[in-house]
Amino acid sequence: MRAELCVFNSETGRWKIIPKLDPGNGGQFPELWSTDNVLAFDGCFLCWVDYFSGVLLCDFSENIDSPSLCSVPFPGGKEYRGKVRVERYFPERFQSVFISQGKICFVHIDNDFHDRVPGRCRRCLELRDRKRQGQQQQTPKKITSWTLKSEFEWKLHREINLDSLWAQAGYRDLHIDQRLPEFPTISLDDPDVLCCLLTEEEFYGNGWMIMVDMNHARLRSCEFVGVDAHANKFPNATELSTVFSKYLERPTASQKGK
Repeated sequence: MRAELCVFNSETGRWKIIPKLDPGNGGQFPELWSTDNVLAFDGCFLCWVDYFSGVLLCDFSENIDSPSLCSVPFPGGKEYRGKVRVERYFPERFQSVFISQGKICFVHIDNDFHDRVPGRCRRCLELRDRKRQGQQQQTPKKITSWTLKSEFEWKLHREINLDSLWAQAGYRDLHIDQRLPEFPTISLDDPDVLCCLLTEEEFYGNGWMIMVDMNHARLRSCEFVGVDAHANKFPNATELSTVFSKYLERPTASQKGK
C-alpha cells in the first residue's frame, strides 16, 4: 500500500501533499487498507484505524512538514481473508478503538463471525444454523482490552470470560440465550467502562444497551432499546461514550426523590 498525506495549514489557508510516507518503524504498510475511523490524541497524533489491519499513527510533533508514520498491527495476530477485508463485513461489530483518559484503547470480543461469512451477502447465513453452531462451540469466549504504550506496543489491560457475564443474575433476567455483546464502545472517561449492544437474535430482535465493568467482570446495568436494535446499532456512538455511564447508572435513593 502506498500512502500520501494531505495537510491543511490554517495559517496559509493551503493544502500540502506529503507523498511517499515512510512507516518509520522499520515495518511496512499493510497490503490492503480501508479506514474505519480517524482519531486525534495527545495534541500531535493522528490515528487511522482499519479493524482488519491495525492502526496508522502520524506524529506531527517533530516537523509538521515531514511527519513520521508508524504502522501498528492489532494484538493477537489474527489474519482476515481478502474477501472479508475488501467487502468490509461489519468490521466494527466485535472490536473498536477509542481514546480513553488520553490513551488509545483497543477492545476485542472473541467471535467466529468473519470466519463464517460466505459469498457477497452477510445476511444470507441461516440463523438457525448459526445458533446451533454457537451452542456447539466449546471454546470459552472472552472480552479483552489493550492500551497502546508510548513505544507503540499494545499492553494487556483487562480480560474477562463471557461465561462469568452470562452467569450473572442481571443477564439471566433478560431470558435470552448466551449472546455475544456487539459494537463495543469504551468510555472516554474510564477505560474499564465498556458499553455494548446486546440482541436476542443475530441481526434482529429485541436489544439492550449494556454496561460492563471490565475491572470486576460485572454487568453493571442494561437498558432496553426495543425491537430491531441491531439495524440502528449505536447512532452517534462516538458521542455516547462520554455520557453512557451516567445514563445507565442506577439512581440512588436521594436521586429517586428528586
